[in-house]
Amino acid sequence: MNATAQHPPEIAGKVTPMMAQYLRIKARAGDALLFYRMGDFYELFFSDAEKAAAALNITLTKRGQHQGEDIPMCGVPVHARDQYLAKLVRLGFTVAICEQTEDPAEAKKRGSKAVVERDIVRIVTPGTLTEESLLEPSAPNHLAALVRDGDMVAVAATDLSTGEVIVDGGPAPSAPDLLASLALSELIVADAGDAPPLSHAKITEADPRSFSPSSSHDRICEAYGVSEPEGLGLHGQLEKQALGALLSYLELTQIGSRPALRVPRTGAAAGSMAIDEATRRSLELTESQSGGRRGSLLHAIDRTVSAGGGRLMRSWVAAPLLDAGLIRTRQDGVGFLVSDSFLRDDLRAELKRMPDLARAVSRIALDRGAPSDLGLVARALAAGEALGYRLGAAGPLPEVFGDVQLPSSLSELRNLLDRALAEELPQRKGDGGFIRQGFDADLDRSRELQSGARQLIAGLEARYREDTGIKGLRVKHDKALGYCAEVGKAQAEKLSGHDLFTQRRTLTTAARFTTEELDALNRDIMEAESAVATREAQLFRELTDAISVRREALLDLADRMATIDVLAALAELAEAENYVRPSIEEGIAFTVEGGRHPVVEAALKRDRQSFVPNDCTLADGGAAQLQLVTGPNMAGKSTYLRQNALIAVLAQAGSFVPALRAKIGIVDRLFSRVGASDDLARGRSTFMVEMVETAAILHQATERSLVILDEVGRGTATYDGLSIAWATLEHLHTECRCRGLFATHYHELTRLAEELPRLTSVAMTVREWRGKVVFLHEVRPGAADRSYGVAVARLAGLPEGVVARAQQLLSLLEAQAPVGGLVADLPLFAAAPQADEEATDPLRDTLAALDPDGMSPREAHEALCRLKDMLGS
Repeated sequence: MNATAQHPPEIAGKVTPMMAQYLRIKARAGDALLFYRMGDFYELFFSDAEKAAAALNITLTKRGQHQGEDIPMCGVPVHARDQYLAKLVRLGFTVAICEQTEDPAEAKKRGSKAVVERDIVRIVTPGTLTEESLLEPSAPNHLAALVRDGDMVAVAATDLSTGEVIVDGGPAPSAPDLLASLALSELIVADAGDAPPLSHAKITEADPRSFSPSSSHDRICEAYGVSEPEGLGLHGQLEKQALGALLSYLELTQIGSRPALRVPRTGAAAGSMAIDEATRRSLELTESQSGGRRGSLLHAIDRTVSAGGGRLMRSWVAAPLLDAGLIRTRQDGVGFLVSDSFLRDDLRAELKRMPDLARAVSRIALDRGAPSDLGLVARALAAGEALGYRLGAAGPLPEVFGDVQLPSSLSELRNLLDRALAEELPQRKGDGGFIRQGFDADLDRSRELQSGARQLIAGLEARYREDTGIKGLRVKHDKALGYCAEVGKAQAEKLSGHDLFTQRRTLTTAARFTTEELDALNRDIMEAESAVATREAQLFRELTDAISVRREALLDLADRMATIDVLAALAELAEAENYVRPSIEEGIAFTVEGGRHPVVEAALKRDRQSFVPNDCTLADGGAAQLQLVTGPNMAGKSTYLRQNALIAVLAQAGSFVPALRAKIGIVDRLFSRVGASDDLARGRSTFMVEMVETAAILHQATERSLVILDEVGRGTATYDGLSIAWATLEHLHTECRCRGLFATHYHELTRLAEELPRLTSVAMTVREWRGKVVFLHEVRPGAADRSYGVAVARLAGLPEGVVARAQQLLSLLEAQAPVGGLVADLPLFAAAPQADEEATDPLRDTLAALDPDGMSPREAHEALCRLKDMLGS
C-alpha cells in the first residue's frame, strides 16, 4: 500500500458527516480500494467505484454530490465479499476493508445525526490471503521480503495462511533461485529495481525504513518474545532485515491482528538441490509452461488426499534434498507403506477426512475464525487420534513418522470441543446456535428465556383474541416496535377503544398496537437475546483461546499428518506405476536402467499406449560423463533428456522413481535448457534467452551438477550455432566436468567423442519402412546418420510440393558438402525451383508412352537404352 499513490477528494466546503468520515479513512487507505461498510453492503466511492465497477462488471451508480459533482458509487454485498475480493486480488488490486467498529445503538446515544465509528481493519493483498475461498487448498501462498546490500541478498518468506516462515540469504545472483522454489504471490522490496524478474508475483514497494537494522531487531524480538534474534537461528544482518521488513508489512496489513507465525526455518536453500527458474520452467516441475498444474511433474505424481499433504508434496518436489541420510529416511517411510497396502489404505481413508488444520489455526489466530473453524479443529483432532491408534498398532515405525500419538494437551482440547460444539456450525461467528445444549448453564438459562418468551407470545395472542373478540388479531414482530398486536384496518377503531391497547402504527391494510405486557415482554426478550449473544461470544473466545495456547502442538500435528499423507501418496504411486527405490549415494554415480518419463508415461497410459524405457549411464564408478544425443525431431530426444532430470528430482525428494533400477549420486545443482522461448517484455529474442540461460549454466555448474541442454546454437546462423555448441560442449567436459546430456542436430559434434575421453555418443533409433520414417523412441550407442527433417515435415502436414522441393534441395546440398561434414557455402539460390516436376519430366513421359506387350525384344532393348541415356543426362 502506497499512501502517496492516490489522493482522495479533499474535504472542502460542506459535506455530510458520513462523507467526511469516508474521506478521512480513504486518505489513510491510499491507493487501496476502500470497502466501506454500510449495513449489509461494502460501498466504494469516487475513483475506487469506477475502477471496481469496471473490474467486477457491476453497476456504477451515484450518490449525492461533492464539490458540485455527482459522487460515483458501487457496492458489493457483505455476504458475497470473498468472491469479489478474489477477483480484485487476481487483477492486481489492493483492498482496504473498513468495518463498523461501534454498535449503531451507541452511536444513536450521541445524537440522531451521529455517524457510526468505522476504521480499516485489514489490508488485503495477494500475499496476505487466509480465507479458504480465496486460496488453492493444495498450493502455498507465499509473501516474501527481499533486501539487497551490494553483492549479497536475503529473503524472508511466510505463508500467512499456515504460519510457515523461511529465511535465507546468499550472493545477489542467487536471489531468483531463493524465490524460485516458493509459490510466491507477492514480493516486498524497498526499491522495485532490487526485484528479480518474476512471472506471477506482485511487486510491492514498502517504506525503506521498515528494512532498517534497528527496527528489524525490535520487531523480531517482539513478534517471537525473545531478547535477541540469534536465539531463533538468525545470525546474518541481512536476514534479520528481511524478516523485520516482512513483519512490518504484516503489521501494516493485518492492523492489530497478530499472525500465528512459526519459528523461522533458516538455511533451507543450502540443504536443497539448487534449481533456477529457467530449469523449473523447462522441466515443468510444479506447473506446465502454459501456466496450469496439469501437465507438470507434480500433477502426474500427486496422490495426496489432504490439503496439507498436497502443499507438502509440492514443497518436496520444488526443493529436493541434498542430505543422503534425510533422503533415505523419507524412502524408508515410503517403502514401509509400499510393503503394507492394508495399512496404507486405512491411513488414506482417514486422511481424506482430515481438514486443513494449519489454515484453520491461522484464521483463528488472526481473529478471522468462525464456529466452522472450531469444527475443523475438532475433526482434525479426531482424525489425528485415529491415525495415531492405527499406526501405533502397526509395530515399529520408520523415523520419518515421528511421534504419531496425540499429545495429552490435544486430547484435552478434543474433549472440550466435542462437548462444546453443536452438530451444525455456522460460517460466521456472529451467527449463534453453535454451542451444544447442556454445555454451559448460563447460556442454557438465557435460551430458555427465549424459548419461554415464544410460549408467552402464543398465550398473549390467544387471550387478546378472547378479550377483544377479534379472531384475526395476531401478535407479530415489528422491526421498530418489537412484538405488537396487529388487526385489520376495519377492526382498528374497535381496538383503539380498548383500555389495554395503544395504537402505534397504521399500515395500508392493518394497524399495530402495543400493551404494557408486550412492552415488558419485548424488554425481556431483548435482554435474553443479548444475554445469549454475549455468552456465545464469550464461549467462542474461550474456545479460540484454548486453541491458540496449543497452537504449536496443533501445527506440529498438521505437519505430521501432511507427512503421512505424502508418504502414503508416494507409496501408492510406486505400487500403481511400478516405481522402484533408487540407491542414493554421496558420490557422482548416475545409472538408470529402464527409465521412464513420469508425465509422458501418464499421458500415454490414458491413451492406452506404452512408454518405451531407456537406460542412461552418466557415471558409474568413474568420472562424470557427458552424453551427446543425436537423432531426428519427434524421435524422443527431449523426453529422454527430461526424464533423467526428473528421475534425479524424484530420487532426491525421497520418492521412488520410474525405472527398473537406479543409482543416483547427490546432484547439487540441476540445470535444464530444453525448448525455445522468447522474452518480449525484456526485449530478448529466443536466441538471446537461450544464450543467457546457457551462460548461467556454464558459470555455475560443478562436478556434482546435472546439466540438460537441447539444441544449443540452433537459433542463429549455421556456422555461428555450430561453433557455440562445439565450444559449450568442450567447456562442460573440460571445465565444469559435470554429468550431462547434450542433444543436438549438429552431427559434426559426434567427432568430438573421439577427442574428449568422457564424452559418449548415443542416438535415437529410427527405421524407414515403405518410404516412411518410424520412430522407435529407443536410445542406442552411436550417432545418428541424419536428421530426417524432411520426413518429419511430411508428417507435420507440409504440402507435398514443398516436401518434394525440400528433398531435392537436401540432395543437392548434401552432394556439395565438403568432406568431414562441415557445411560449406551453399548455392541455395542457384538451384531454382522447377515448375511442375510431374508434368515436365521427360523420363517419366517416355516411360509412360511405352507399350511393353506390343514391343519386340529388339524394340524393348532399344527403349531401355534410351531410358538409360536419358537418366544419365
